[in-house]
Amino acid sequence: MPHKKPDKRIPFLEPTFGDILVCNDNRWKPNIEIFVQSPENVIQGNLGTIFGIFEVNDDQKNSSYIANYLISVIKKEYFSRPKRGSIESFESALHKANLALSVLAEHGDVNWIGKLNGLIAVIEKNNIHLSQAGTASAFLFRKNFLTDISEGLSSEESAPNPLKTFTNISSGRIEDLDRIFITTEGTFTVFSHEEIKKNFQRFSYDALMQFLKTALGNELEKNASILIEIRAKEKIEFSAPEKSAEPVNAFSQNSFIKNKNQPEVSSELKEEIAKSKEEFTSKKTGHIYIKGNELPLTEENFLQVYFSEMKNSFLLNLKKNIKRAKAYILSTFSMDFLKKNNPPKKSEAQILETKQTPLLNTKAITSFFSELFIKIKKINLKEILSRVKIPNFLPSFSRFKKIASTLDYTQKIYALLVVLLIFFSPILFKKVGIFWQNQKDKSNPATEEATIPLEQDASVLRLGTGENIYQKEGLMGIVFLDKNPYFISRDSIYDFAQKEEIKLPDNVGEIITFSPMEDLRLIFIINQEFKTFAFSPTTKKFQENSLSVPENLEIVSSRSYLTYLYLLDKKNNQIYRYPRAEGGFGEKIDWIKDASNLESAMDIAINKDIYIAKNDGVLKYFRGKVQEFSLESSATPIIPYKIYVRLDSENIYVFDKENARIIKFDGSGKIIRQFYSEEIRKAENFSVDEEKNIIYITNSESALAIKIE
Repeated sequence: MPHKKPDKRIPFLEPTFGDILVCNDNRWKPNIEIFVQSPENVIQGNLGTIFGIFEVNDDQKNSSYIANYLISVIKKEYFSRPKRGSIESFESALHKANLALSVLAEHGDVNWIGKLNGLIAVIEKNNIHLSQAGTASAFLFRKNFLTDISEGLSSEESAPNPLKTFTNISSGRIEDLDRIFITTEGTFTVFSHEEIKKNFQRFSYDALMQFLKTALGNELEKNASILIEIRAKEKIEFSAPEKSAEPVNAFSQNSFIKNKNQPEVSSELKEEIAKSKEEFTSKKTGHIYIKGNELPLTEENFLQVYFSEMKNSFLLNLKKNIKRAKAYILSTFSMDFLKKNNPPKKSEAQILETKQTPLLNTKAITSFFSELFIKIKKINLKEILSRVKIPNFLPSFSRFKKIASTLDYTQKIYALLVVLLIFFSPILFKKVGIFWQNQKDKSNPATEEATIPLEQDASVLRLGTGENIYQKEGLMGIVFLDKNPYFISRDSIYDFAQKEEIKLPDNVGEIITFSPMEDLRLIFIINQEFKTFAFSPTTKKFQENSLSVPENLEIVSSRSYLTYLYLLDKKNNQIYRYPRAEGGFGEKIDWIKDASNLESAMDIAINKDIYIAKNDGVLKYFRGKVQEFSLESSATPIIPYKIYVRLDSENIYVFDKENARIIKFDGSGKIIRQFYSEEIRKAENFSVDEEKNIIYITNSESALAIKIE
């Protein structure tokens, strides 16, 4: 019997959620909320479950919708990009919540500040991440110990800042039989820390839920709590059924039974084979031929072939006649010459007698050849011509006269035309052949002489010229905000959707870089003095922002991520990150932690990672450290000039100006497609709209939109 493998048991943790919402006064109902949101599909499965509680201790009408508003923002952002990790999605969701609160404060809704209590957490696989605002708390009960895992998470600033409502994140691992309890401050007016611990030790999960609901509902006016229990479930992975192996007896009757023949090919298949065989086999010779596509002769091809055959036929006949004449002359001359000068042939007896002579008569031989050479020298051209019957080859002009006298005027004209045709037809045929050859060369240029750009590269799409969508002297580039393009020039911003041009303030001066910030719906413009201006497409106004930069730097590009502004300084091999603050940006931090050589840096792009385009490749950074990353090579070496990524996409676009192409890579650096156009060689900046499949390129005078479908 073969050994049977035991079933493999894969444990995984599954949380059970129970919520307790108490509101004995209806006016507080909008101000206190609980939410638990699990993945809606398989793609979101890796993100786990996000949950939390909110309490706003302000009874003003403007504060009644804040809890629901925050829950909507957090859930939407957390599950918006399933390819991100849970911690990255959690950070992004918290940032969105802070941003939403900041917008409320900017509109004058500030009564809730200092009165918001909340706790948001994520459980994915065997990990938990949580963040706290205000006085809400979270406890972990494990092995009869109760621990406050939210201690010290909330901001310690004396003056609350909406942008720093949720600042810190705590992470840890969960285990089988863990219990997690998150609750608002009111719970501690009913139970002390020790009493909560004893109740967790005494009751099962269901009994504890019932106990807390009864106690908190009876004692408190409002309360929000969630109780979670972690249980390990066993996922049984069944082994594949074993094949039944019957014992084989080599001496049994079955061993000597021949295998059954396979069924014959169907009649339909036979007919098809026979038909194809007739099609490709010559009936006369039996040779197999491969039929090509027969191209019909066009009018041009027909004339070319006709004149070519006529010319070849004429030249062939002419050559034959010349050979005949030459052979006749030579034969006549040679026969006459040999009869006169050659001695008579010897008889066989004389030949035998000569062969039997023991010694050669050298004197006789010498005299014979001397006489022969003398006679040959005496022969001149006149003698040769006199012996050749030249009249047989030269035309008889008297005969021409006789024939011409018998012809009437019309016949003479036709005869003259025939003679002219005979003389000039070779020239005509030659000229026509040269003409058609020139036409052929023009319509079919030799591929070996023409240099086709990116001929050896794969996945190349050659684009058209595109549509000229905007013209402006001093155009610098394009940015997208809310999926709408904005064109930045030296003296204005053009809103393409509204077809409106907004003049820059006079004190902007010379622009060195610009960047959109989607989260704040602002476009930041930085001049050569590092003065920063924020443009709002909503109000169409500019506002100067504070930005402190170090001395002796060379900024070549800028980008934003969430509410952070990043500046690339190639002179100091550094990226500076600036957090958003009131009136502009706060103090910078040096974001790059590894030693890097950025002297040839050209551009920067940011999604969850930061990419720096250099003239010899692309660097990838995560949390300030260089990652192992390289772009797939192509037959034509890639020379990056600009780089572009989207926050909601893994694709990377590299602008290779020197080779007039934009290359699309996936997140791992493999080439997806190459887009070629000579217009790209003239461009200075670019952007991509993946939803509409359009590449936008700009030079100093115009902007083009090119379809890439």
